[in-house]
Amino acid sequence: MEQIDLNAPPCRRFARMIAGLAIALVATGIPARKVHSGEPDTAQRLLFDDPYLASISPPAKLAYRFEHATVDETNYGKTFADDIQIEIDPPDERHELNAVTLNIFTESRNRRIGPLSDVRGNPVIMVFLERDVFQMKRRVPGSPAFFRNTIRKAMRENANIQNVDIKFDGESVAAKRVTITPFDDDNNPQQFSEFRKKTYHFTVSEAVPGGVFEIVSLLPDPNDRDKPLVFDRMFLTSKSDER
Repeated sequence: MEQIDLNAPPCRRFARMIAGLAIALVATGIPARKVHSGEPDTAQRLLFDDPYLASISPPAKLAYRFEHATVDETNYGKTFADDIQIEIDPPDERHELNAVTLNIFTESRNRRIGPLSDVRGNPVIMVFLERDVFQMKRRVPGSPAFFRNTIRKAMRENANIQNVDIKFDGESVAAKRVTITPFDDDNNPQQFSEFRKKTYHFTVSEAVPGGVFEIVSLLPDPNDRDKPLVFDRMFLTSKSDER
């Protein structure tokens, strides 16, 4: 099997994958409606349809922290932590909402994407998932489309949604947590059994800027119930700031 350096900086292909996914988010045409729509909670609505950036007046920015931890750095890459920023600027066209630029990681890992026009949903969810798909693809030969479609199917058919309270900026606020275990399906090919118990948690709240409070993916260690084999986390670190 091809040997891949898991500790190398993200390649151009990764940048193109993220850019394509973020552009797809804009192209889908998020409905121009308020978050308080009265519609039933679904993973699709909570994570992709609700226009969380519509409540942020540009210029502003959102700051997220990304953490990757593993007990097996040989196979899953070195443990690291880095920053992701979303710059939200006034639009060029009067009828548009904003112009959004993503600064994904810093220094040698940095990829800058944008500006993207008229972004309403928060693109950090897409960034997290596309990196996740990219890393699984590096680990197990297979089509990225399989991973994406399996995650989409789990969101559509098997998502668990809970009401939770979170702490943000020193206050307790109401939130929704979407949990999926997309690969825990007997119909999935045997080659992907490594990810069978992989779980994702998405925590969103109308009370935090940008709507997305935290995203976690956890791959349990089959040899140690007390420690995850891989733990990835992205969380909001600050309010949107005027720039």
